[in-house]
Amino acid sequence: MSHLRAALPLGAFLSACLPAAVHAQTPACDTLAVASDPATSDSLYPPTLADVQIPSSGARMNGVLYVAQGKGPHTTVLVLHGFPGTEKNGDLAQVVRRAGFNALIFHYRGAWGSEGDYSFSHVLEDVAAALRWLRQPAVADSYRVNTRRLILVGHSLGGFAALHGAVADSGVRAVVALAPGDFGRRGERLKDPEAFMASVRRLAPQLGPLRGTSGQALAQDMVDHATEWQLERYAHVLAGKRVLLVAATRDAVVPLGEVYEPLAAALRQEGARHLTAATLDADHGFSNSRVRLARLLVRWLCSEQ
Repeated sequence: MSHLRAALPLGAFLSACLPAAVHAQTPACDTLAVASDPATSDSLYPPTLADVQIPSSGARMNGVLYVAQGKGPHTTVLVLHGFPGTEKNGDLAQVVRRAGFNALIFHYRGAWGSEGDYSFSHVLEDVAAALRWLRQPAVADSYRVNTRRLILVGHSLGGFAALHGAVADSGVRAVVALAPGDFGRRGERLKDPEAFMASVRRLAPQLGPLRGTSGQALAQDMVDHATEWQLERYAHVLAGKRVLLVAATRDAVVPLGEVYEPLAAALRQEGARHLTAATLDADHGFSNSRVRLARLLVRWLCSEQ
């Protein structure tokens, strides 16, 4: 490289090293995006980052929208974080954008500075609010959003919310659940008083970034919706959508037998034709498998194009 620099004028050297500027839309999907920057750069429609506020029941939720390069409109992925949201999966949002998709990360009401009060019930409502916001013509035009191609991708609580969001919204035809919990099943277990109090104690240390809630309120929320929230009840709806279900084999928070195995079995029983189920040798946060997780996600997303 030092020889090349000596042989070329500075401008020519930089041109040889930097991606060429173009004015055409980039390819719709790039499976090399996990480890590579785009080969070309669109100078008219570059990738951008936007701080956004999303209304939900009179409160404003803080979010970041990663806008892909190219004129679009782009398929847009909503990346839903778990409880309380320490792992926000920003690495996945970046990879998704490099692959040619928009990605939205937002914080539910009462979480991480968003207005309002936090609850698991509100999380489900907030996902619906984010979908409505993205479909607004002014928002879609500003951020190059394809409103007909919105995909929910959630981890843990976010995986639970993504699956419920896909059930509730017929316009969402594809959903990804990474190590999802089932807060309906947990609610059934919490009907036992000892289990209820044990859950309150487990939840309490995680409430720092949340407001308007308590361990007892969150546990009661699960009990109150125990029947309504159980994921297997909606297998017949999810079977008609494209579903990527990913579990971690060393998950101590949501073991394989708690959600992944029974939900995958229920979807197959309902005749799901577009189910992809996979496991990674990892913990609940896929801590040692972020690249493998990103590669799996991008390949699946590209197959949706």
